[in-house]
Amino acid sequence: KSFTKPHESAGHVGLGAIPGVVRINYDENVTPLLDDAHVITPRTLPQVPGFYITNDWLFAARGSDFEQWPNGTVIDLAVTAAETYLARFINSPIYVDGTTGNILERDARRIERACTTVVAGILKVGDASGSASALTVQVLRDTNILSTRRLSVKLRVVPVGMASFIELDAGLENPALRIVKAA
Repeated sequence: KSFTKPHESAGHVGLGAIPGVVRINYDENVTPLLDDAHVITPRTLPQVPGFYITNDWLFAARGSDFEQWPNGTVIDLAVTAAETYLARFINSPIYVDGTTGNILERDARRIERACTTVVAGILKVGDASGSASALTVQVLRDTNILSTRRLSVKLRVVPVGMASFIELDAGLENPALRIVKAA
């Protein structure tokens, strides 16, 4: 996995074939079986020379956001960046509403903006080569910090999408036979 960016699959065909592999004993493209069981398998592609990873599965439950390696790697980076930034608030003064004990709106927004900037910088959100499509940081406003001594923060990352399969609809067309819409 070290030859890919955090958001890239080890099976990214555009990166080239698996380096140093000259033969495989099992080919998921010839005998599709193990990929469905979430086993990392090699495969060939008829149109491209070399050997490729089919999918880089993690041992997560089916349907989990973390079924594949890139999502796990990206969230690990995001969480590390957010926790590193937010650690500065441990045992520091956090101003609260005098009636509810909840964080003041101005302080919640300041923390959200700063944490978003830090995490977005690490993930390069919005860049053409970024590791995430978008992210949100939300300081929860309904936690009574005076009672709980907790600052509750929600981090959500929108991953970069990837296609494991390509579906191509191809055909011939005679432009002289097109149906023209009536005006």
